[in-house]
Amino acid sequence: MATWPNTIKFEVYHGQSQQAFFQSIKQFYTKLGVPLLGKPEDFMYKKSLIYDTSYHLNDQGVKQRTQQIITLLKPYLENMPKI
Repeated sequence: MATWPNTIKFEVYHGQSQQAFFQSIKQFYTKLGVPLLGKPEDFMYKKSLIYDTSYHLNDQGVKQRTQQIITLLKPYLENMPKI
């Protein structure tokens, strides 16, 4: 299972070339049979949630991402066979 990396939300990510790039990443994981949680936009955060680099969240950002991951994982966990 894979997720999109957390990063700062920039308007440029909504452009055609960036969207095509995101689609190529999705296709890569799909081809490998690896589930990809969410959409790229799900993991783009305001600068106020970033710590020291564009990929490191502060405490509040980590809490938000953790909740997002939990929400996205629930359907997979609910459908797992019981042991």
